[in-house]
Amino acid sequence: MRMLVLARHFAAALSLLTLASHAALGQSDELLEAYDRFEAFQRQGRVEEAMVHGKKALKLSLDELGFNNWDTALLIANLAYLEATQGNFDEAMTQYEIVLKIFERVVGTEHPNVAWALGQIAWLRQVEGNYTAAESLLRRALAIMEKTQELDPLEMSRTLRNTRHFFG
Repeated sequence: MRMLVLARHFAAALSLLTLASHAALGQSDELLEAYDRFEAFQRQGRVEEAMVHGKKALKLSLDELGFNNWDTALLIANLAYLEATQGNFDEAMTQYEIVLKIFERVVGTEHPNVAWALGQIAWLRQVEGNYTAAESLLRRALAIMEKTQELDPLEMSRTLRNTRHFFG
């Protein structure tokens, strides 16, 4: 449950960051409008409408910014989150794997956002019952967080304890 709450907060933060960066980079009005509608419908829990506008925003983002772009990755991450909340775990997995690849290309393999994407994929692997894969992904994410010092010592201890408790 805690992972789902954290995912919701992260998705909300990603939405705000994406909107701010779109405005700062001067994307087209059409892209900004599609993204605004996507975000509004997402906040209202109107998932079907959010998905329509999110997919439109993604197409525009791909056309304007390209595939290996931070903003495009954030938009895909938001779409993946919506898919996961609707139980479309295979689609969410595919999208989170794309996000991971983009993050690795854009910021490198040792970045906190890579650790986040690994955590999302690990959660989905856990949901599908593939605990070995989930453990491997979580260990890699933890290694990145330790290296980048993204977790304070208390949180690191808690995360390690939870990982050991879950995987033995």
